[in-house]
Amino acid sequence: MTIAHSTQSVFSQQQNENWLPPDNPQLLLLRNWQIQRLSHTYAEFKASSRYNLAADFFLNDIYSPIGFSDRHHEIDHIYNLMRRILPEKMLKAIAATVELYNLTEEVDQKLVRILIDKVGMTNILTVDMYATGYRACDNYVERVRQLDLIVKAGVGVEGITNIPLVATTIRISRIPARLAGWADIHGFLERGLEAFRRAKDSRPFFESIHEHEMQALDNMFSSKPDPFGFGLDETLVFAISDFC
Repeated sequence: MTIAHSTQSVFSQQQNENWLPPDNPQLLLLRNWQIQRLSHTYAEFKASSRYNLAADFFLNDIYSPIGFSDRHHEIDHIYNLMRRILPEKMLKAIAATVELYNLTEEVDQKLVRILIDKVGMTNILTVDMYATGYRACDNYVERVRQLDLIVKAGVGVEGITNIPLVATTIRISRIPARLAGWADIHGFLERGLEAFRRAKDSRPFFESIHEHEMQALDNMFSSKPDPFGFGLDETLVFAISDFC
């Protein structure tokens, strides 16, 4: 799927009256709940001096969606501008990232609607509610694709650390990227470069994420209790007031 195609898909869906704006309280609750859940699951990486930046990058950059669909008409133009400046490896990482952000936007919107309309979520979200809504979305293939893109985007960014003079390339492209309206992706590359320089080898990190998240995905779709492996005596409950 091309950058323009994936972004156009999200833009088209935004015209639907059921599409919630980014500041919607229930959507914010869902997204913050997901970040807190991931922080809980990968606390060991966050506490590691080697992987803490990679963990922050995963939670705040790779997983958290950033909307590009409001610029869908500009995507091809922006991408062509970046092709003149950045190496092919960087462009592949950018393409995977944009596709991931757009897919995450789509699945989050579907999930929050089901949580509201079918699960009865108002201002509180629990593990059981989340798993019930997740399963009701019936989009296993899209969720597997999301996990694959998380790894692809992360490994792709790590791969650019081996490009000669990459730091210089990214630095001199900062202003052109900002002028082209691509400052968010450029910042993504800069933060990723720093995170993976420290980690040196992110394979154990992303292999762990893929393994754990696939297991959680299968657990939720098979209605297993405690799908995230927190322990039956441990819960993860948040209210809108915790984030808004």
